[in-house]
Amino acid sequence: MSSEGTSFRHKLPNFCRRGKSLSFVSLLFIVLLFVSTFASVTGNAVFTGESSSGQTFVPLSRATFSLDSAVTVEDEATLRVVINEAEGTTVIALTSDIFLTSSALNIPVNKNIILTSDKETGFYKLVGAKDHSTIVINRGTLMLAGVIVTHNRGEKGSGVTVNAGGTLIMLSGEISGNTADNGGGVNNNGVFNMTDTAVITGNVATNNGGGVYNNGIFNMENGIIGGSTAAAANTATNNGGGIYNTNGCTFTMSNGQIFGNKAKQGDDVINEGTSMAGSTVSAVVIFGVVAGIIAVGFAGEFLIKKVGIPIFIFLILAGIVLGPGLNIFPRESLLSMLALFATLTLLMVLFHAGLGLKTNSVFTIGSRVFIQTTIYTAIGTVLLGTLGYLVLKWDPLQSFIFAAIIGGEITAAVIVPLSHSMKLREKVVTFLTMESAISSVFSVVIFATLINIYMTGESNPLDIISGISMQFCVGIVAGFLLSIAWVYILHRFQKHKFTHVLTIGFILATYSIITNLGGNGILAVLVFGIIFGNYHIVNKILKTKINIDKLQQQLAAFYEEIAFLLETLFFVSLGLIFVIEPSLLLAGVMFTVVLLMTRYGAVKVSTIKSDLAQEKKMITLMCALGLTPATLAILTISYGIPLADTIVNVVTYVIIFTNIVTAVWSTYYLRKKKQTKKERLEQRELIAENNNSQ
Repeated sequence: MSSEGTSFRHKLPNFCRRGKSLSFVSLLFIVLLFVSTFASVTGNAVFTGESSSGQTFVPLSRATFSLDSAVTVEDEATLRVVINEAEGTTVIALTSDIFLTSSALNIPVNKNIILTSDKETGFYKLVGAKDHSTIVINRGTLMLAGVIVTHNRGEKGSGVTVNAGGTLIMLSGEISGNTADNGGGVNNNGVFNMTDTAVITGNVATNNGGGVYNNGIFNMENGIIGGSTAAAANTATNNGGGIYNTNGCTFTMSNGQIFGNKAKQGDDVINEGTSMAGSTVSAVVIFGVVAGIIAVGFAGEFLIKKVGIPIFIFLILAGIVLGPGLNIFPRESLLSMLALFATLTLLMVLFHAGLGLKTNSVFTIGSRVFIQTTIYTAIGTVLLGTLGYLVLKWDPLQSFIFAAIIGGEITAAVIVPLSHSMKLREKVVTFLTMESAISSVFSVVIFATLINIYMTGESNPLDIISGISMQFCVGIVAGFLLSIAWVYILHRFQKHKFTHVLTIGFILATYSIITNLGGNGILAVLVFGIIFGNYHIVNKILKTKINIDKLQQQLAAFYEEIAFLLETLFFVSLGLIFVIEPSLLLAGVMFTVVLLMTRYGAVKVSTIKSDLAQEKKMITLMCALGLTPATLAILTISYGIPLADTIVNVVTYVIIFTNIVTAVWSTYYLRKKKQTKKERLEQRELIAENNNSQ
């Protein structure tokens, strides 16, 4: 990714010869941070009043559904039929108590159900069958928003069982009067989000976890587990009357109450996360795996430069082997940590991309890049969102959230180094580099806008346009002003120690300040990178004689190392949380084909009447997706999007397929270029021989 074309094998020696031991320490710190993250999610649970990841679950509000659109049901048979035939997000309102007779109420794969009561006061009951859970969620999503989930007195069965890949959102109502070996109220092996006025009370576990037995991710933002009377108490014969949090799993609590529960040990909460027994992965294994990942990433840099094969394909596959394949790192335990790590990676990569953009090239072809990105993103998002809705029968808003994630991005992590290794013209390299940076910003802004609509129910077009404009304007203007200040400070202190770490602080400060001002923090970080890489702009504005050439070169090398390390670890993490779902493979192929067709059209328009037109095929097939869509896909989980697991899977497929397309094209191009060079050499030798013979 170096603009100087320095080969990777020379970077580490040059890096060390600069005497910047602090750079090495910073890199080591990131490795240790990543390792400690794995250690914490595989060996320690979190029991705290605040989210350990800094990302709190944002509950779906009542604004996301209305009883006016609800399907009303009054008996078991109708309820089961409506759920099995549901398309998109379906609101079901009970009009009477319903007693299940033979088995659990199953929420199938990819079904998004909201269950409520059509009752002015109080809630209707959903009563489970004997020896069965009342509800079982199998990789679907269920929101309980005003129903009592229970069993008849003396009959056994959990209130709700959430299987791996399933999501339970409890907004209001009760889970009460249930009895099971583990998890009388809720036996969670997926994701359980509890908020608002939800109550879990009067449940019994003959072993552990009277109220909740958590073997996945449990986010408690509000509600009550237990109560002030003996009848309200959740009880467990052994451990965790209120909650039993198993080893290696995550429980976060930002509000709510847990009290009055009873158990032999831990009346309210038992947290076994600090135990080093069971499925905990040893530090030796963790360090060994991380070392292997870094080695694969290092080898990948060689592959991408020599033969044009994007290493991220292999990194994702390595994660799939370590995660869903061998189950060395449990998927659910990684999710709460990964969103924060993904954002950090994105900031560092975009800052580094900004350093390599030169203003003269930006002003020369910037308008064409903007046209290219606008067409590709807008048309791609519309087409992909429509396909998701019509072909896959997804909820329309969630379908367009997915489309915004992949609808126009190309990844700098692959495109920039690959374009250098292919020795493309500088104008083409600049075009692709700028597109990779701007497309990421477009994707992030559209995604954030649609998420806001999803969470608030706001759909006014003027408000949407205003929101996008606000984020762009504040991100660019305020980011520009902050960047001038940071460059001036770095100039004054460039001869002091810890300058590299200070720069990291400025990047994080820029993101935080601009985001709090209502702008796009990611765009602001990109602006910071561009201004730092073109600091002569500051000289013109401030009428100063700032000279940070040496620092600029050092930081370019430093952030190249940082970006490489973070990207390597992140794409393995994406593979770790991947759920193998062959049925989504064709969907991934379909979306990839549509992206390629859309990209070709956008390139054709943006390069018209330009010397770039002769590079249409090249620009079109340099289409690899990467960091931004992977990050946004993971964020859908933290936002509680019902289709989040499906989105992560399909996005991962598209990332793999687009990287394969880019790899095949670059390999073909390099081999053809080598063959052409060889033929020209042979032709020259033949001409020389003919001349000599004459």
